[in-house]
Parts: sequence; C-alpha cells; structure tokens
Amino acid sequence: MMKANLLLLFISVLLMVAGSASAASFYDGFETDTSADYIGTRTYGTGAVDFNVSGGMLNVTTGGSTTYSVFHQTASLEVGEAVGIVSKASNGQETYLTVSTITRSPNTGTENGIRFHVQNASNIRARVYRNGAESAVNYGAYPTGIDLTLYVFRKTETVYGVGYHDGADLTVLDEEIEIPQTAGVAGLYVGVEVYGGTRSFDDLHIVVLDDIPSDVATSPLPANNETAVPLDTMLTWNPVNVFAPVKQVLLFREDPNFPADGTVIVDPVVDLDLDDDPKTTQVTVPISLEHGTTYYWRVDAYEPNDVGTQDPIARPGIVWSFTTLLASAEILVGPASQTVPIGGTAQFSITVTEATTGFQWYKDGVALTDGAGITGARSQVLTINDVQLADEGYYYCVASNDLPSQVASTEARLVIQRLVGHWTFDGHMNDIVGGLEAVVVDPNPSGDPNNTSIAYYGAGDDAIIGTGSLALNVGNSSDMTGGWVVIPDSGELYNFYPQGITANAWVKTTAGGYQGLIGKRVDTENAGFNLMATNNSPRAAFALRGSGTATDTVISVNDGQWHMVTGVLRNVDGAVTVELFVDGIRRGTAGPYTNVALTESDLFFGANRLNGMSPLTGYIDDVRIYNYARSLEEIADEYKAVYPGILCIDPDFTGREFDFNGNCVVDLADFAAMAEAWLATGLY
Repeated sequence: MMKANLLLLFISVLLMVAGSASAASFYDGFETDTSADYIGTRTYGTGAVDFNVSGGMLNVTTGGSTTYSVFHQTASLEVGEAVGIVSKASNGQETYLTVSTITRSPNTGTENGIRFHVQNASNIRARVYRNGAESAVNYGAYPTGIDLTLYVFRKTETVYGVGYHDGADLTVLDEEIEIPQTAGVAGLYVGVEVYGGTRSFDDLHIVVLDDIPSDVATSPLPANNETAVPLDTMLTWNPVNVFAPVKQVLLFREDPNFPADGTVIVDPVVDLDLDDDPKTTQVTVPISLEHGTTYYWRVDAYEPNDVGTQDPIARPGIVWSFTTLLASAEILVGPASQTVPIGGTAQFSITVTEATTGFQWYKDGVALTDGAGITGARSQVLTINDVQLADEGYYYCVASNDLPSQVASTEARLVIQRLVGHWTFDGHMNDIVGGLEAVVVDPNPSGDPNNTSIAYYGAGDDAIIGTGSLALNVGNSSDMTGGWVVIPDSGELYNFYPQGITANAWVKTTAGGYQGLIGKRVDTENAGFNLMATNNSPRAAFALRGSGTATDTVISVNDGQWHMVTGVLRNVDGAVTVELFVDGIRRGTAGPYTNVALTESDLFFGANRLNGMSPLTGYIDDVRIYNYARSLEEIADEYKAVYPGILCIDPDFTGREFDFNGNCVVDLADFAAMAEAWLATGLY
C-alpha cells in the first residue's frame, strides 16, 4: 500500500474552484439534477429499485436482496486516468464503484470490468471480470465511519488498479489487475452499485493519474512484478508530487529487504528523462542484469525540513520488483555418437545452460517416449537399454524453456557393434553380410577390344581364404589397365568411422609404388581414410585424412606373399588414434586426434581415391569392415585362423626392458642372460 499526505486541497475541492475544472476529463458534483445522464439497471434480485440526484448527492435505493447499478451514459475511463467517487460515511457496506464495457455491472458473455466492492466492515475487495468470468481479490480492512473516495485506475489498455482516499491519505491496494481489452471498446463506462438499502455518493470524477497526490514514487516501469523484462531496460517512475523533494535515492538489488551488504544505492538520482518532464524520472539500471533474475528496487524521496538546520525527512518508497527475460535455450555440448554391443546400454546426454529447462529426444525425427527400454526421453540424459539393430539411427534432443525458445542439438549416431561388410570374392562380388554388391570400375571404354575381362577370380595360390580372390590389373585381367572396385550407395552407411572402424584385407602383390587397398575418400577432399601400400619398399600404411597416418617400418608387402593388412580407428572419449596392423601385429600408430572429418565418398577397394588413383596391381581377398575398433587379440585371432602360431601382439608390454632375448616374454632365458653378465663392470 502507498500513502499520500494531502498538502494540496482534496481533488473534489479543486474541481469546484473556478478555473480548476480542466484538471478532470469528467466531473459531476450532483449540485443540479443530472439524473437524466444516468441509467439504472437491476442486476440481481427482484426488489424495488430507484435512484435520484438531490441534496447534492446521487442516491441509490434497492429493496431486499437486490443489486442495482447506476451508470453514467457517456463518461468513459481512458488509459492514464482514474475514476473516483465519494462513498458517504453513512453508507456502511455493500457499495461499489464499477467500471465496465457496458452501462451496467459486467457479469456474462465477453464482458470485462472491475467492481470495487466495500463488502463489509472488515473487507474491501476487487471483483474482476474477464470475458464474463469472475475472480475476487480481498484486501482486508479499510477506514470506516468516514467519507471514503473509491478509485479505479487505468494504467494501460489492460492493466488496472484500485485504491481509496480517506480525506488525508491515498492508499493504493493493487495496481496490477489485468483485464482483456474488449474489441471495439476504447473506454470503460463508470458507475456505482448498491446491494440492499439506500446509499449516497458524491463527486464522481475522472482525472489523469498524475493529478492524484502522492508522497511516494508511483507508476514504476518496469511495472511491479513484471516478467520477461529485457536486460537493457531503464527504470522509470513518477516522483513525489505533494512536495518538491530535495533529492531521490534509488536502492537496487536481488533482496527485497535491502540489507546494507550488497545493496546498490544511487544517491542522488540523476534524471535522464529526455523530455525533461518533471512528472517522470528515468535512470539507467545501476548494475548489469542477468537473465531470468528477479530484482527489487525502491525510490526514497527526501522532504525539505523547515525546522532549524535539520536534515531532510526521508520518505521510504514502495518496494517494486521485476524479473528479467529468460535467456534463450542453449545447448553447450551435444550428444556423442556411440557404438555398443547388441544387448548393451546406450546413453546420450547434452550439456545446457541454466536457463534451459525442457527436453525432448528424437530418433530419426520421431519424438521418443519412455518405455520399451527407453528412459529419459524428456530429460537431459537419454538411456536405451538392451539395444537391438532396430535402435540404430540418429538421435538428437530439442531443448527449450519458457521464453519460449527452443534449439535442436546435433545428431548422434547409434550403431550396434558388429561386422557390417564382408566381401569373399569367391566367384562373386556380393557383400555376404550387408548385401551391397561391389562393382569393378573399368577405366577403358566399353568398346575396347583389349578389355576381355572386367574381374578375374583367382584360385589356388591366388586365393588365401575360400575358393577365390579378386585380381586387379593382373592375370587374365591384365588388359584392364587401372581398374578398381566401388561399393555404390555406401557413403552414408559407412560414415560411422569417427566412432571407430576396423578395415581388414588380405593382399598379394609384387608391384612397387603407392597401391590402394581399402578407402573412403573423394578425389580432392582432405577427409576420410585409406588403407594402402606406400611408395617406401612398399610398406603398409593407414591414413586418416586431415589428421595423420600410421605406417609400418618393418615388413614389405610386395614380396609376392599373402599379407593381412588391417587399419583401425580407435575412439576413446573423443580422442582418436590411428593404428596399422600387418599380419596380426600392430606395426604403427598415430594420434590422438580430436577432429575427424566426414566424407560422403562411397567405399572402394584397390585404389587410393574414389577416382581410381594409385590402383592395386595384384590380388585382394576377404575384405572385412567392422563398425568398431577391434582389440589386439581379435585382430591376432583373425590372422592366426589362416596362419596358426604365436604372435607378439604387444611388443611394448610392461616389463619389456627385461626381455633380453627379444622373444616377447620375460622368462628364465632372460634371467640366464642377466646372470651371465652378473657383476660385469667397467669400473677402473
């Protein structure tokens, strides 16, 4: 509530002083019979009703339990105005000051308005009508036994307030009552209501809000309790108007109690109002505002003190508050793609800002719900239990808040750990796992008479596993200069490789120079990968384009023997390493890398690029692609299935410094070698 000492004459007196009537847009002091300007309507009950203007007052009478409204037929409450009427001391209870979209009490259909109701001796309230629906706000006790001026304020087209004046002070009970704007209705009709008995009223008047006396600041902007306030807002208010303040002091912080510690005080306030309107003060917010935060502020006015040299009298203002606009929903870290074994658990998560409060996960564009192994469909963390092939796909989350705003995360791919491609070349070009047929690309024109064989399937020594292998540019296919193999429509399918991949092939060649084995790389694009033989001897290498290459420095693969060459991309928490294996043993590593570029290139065999650059001259057999990084043991087992034996798969094992004979095991032979040199010395 806010109080105002009337150092000016009461409004109704001002209005009767010659020349002062211009302060009001409407005034009726009932000094003459103006009853023809009013219309009476029984709104409840069946008792007798009547009204008249006599004795300098508007008198309204109802019989029994009957409500009677008396409205002026033309007076209108506009934005920036207040309507007031004096309810005489003899009235007691059950009197109303009413504003309405029609010339009677609002109560049905689309009618809007406020019935400011002196209900009984212990309660005054506002009965608010929004499209005919009523709600009530009770304010409790009020001064009784005196003439009381009831007020309804209209601050904006849809925001109203109520209060009363007791002859000395103005009390504002509420200034945040929202009522819809009725289409085609600018102003609201004004009137009074009576329930049971006779009531008398005086001085019906409509004045601009600034003319209502107040010894505290009023009309704050942002409005009290306003939400979604921009961060660049200014603070504006109407200052005290019953005295010329010595100064105004602004208190501002996030605590409505304004403790000394942490409260920002602007003393004195410097008015930034550009139009120099003395009725308005405007200042910059004294701190940097944060999104979604409630701030409290108060303007204290200092009244001149004429007693000796005493300090001005501080008049504390009303505590107002506003809440700033929520920040837009924001995703800081998106979900990570992952590969999990069948029957395992997949989990996707996002990291968001504090202002982000809503979540919805999607798979391949379809919103997910909890159930059937899925939990957290509307949370930051999505969990998929007992994953199956049907769960493979692209997952993303749409994050939101009440601003409202929403943002979609990047997509994360879920794949089930398995062998995804296997070409045996046993008399055919089919992928026996994924069903994708390999196609040999012949660089010679189809009408070339020398091109007698597109693909030649070797047998016997020309096959390492099964009944045949694919010969490129050798044997009966020697007329096919520079041929290679492409897997059409495989580009997106094999773009799981940043999550991990194992590319495995058997190769036999005697040719030198660069020769491609398995690749996924567009001609000039610095993305994708290549498993190849290099120009050095040649030795095998596995290259992650745009990142690095793992190269063997030991074994030459062009000795005319079959060699198993394996490239592995291993992703551990986003750190990617490139590994090369020859004949089941890891021969080179590179990395880690954190930025793996994708390519839409199709998968291909027997070349270094999709355009056939650096073709293989030799035999390739049993090409296998796994959608995960296989372990050292798994790769060794694949080799040992063809060439049984014992392999040193980890020459860097812990304790290797004691492997004196280099056989990849620390045993008695190493102890004997150490004992043989026991106490040997070079001391002199």
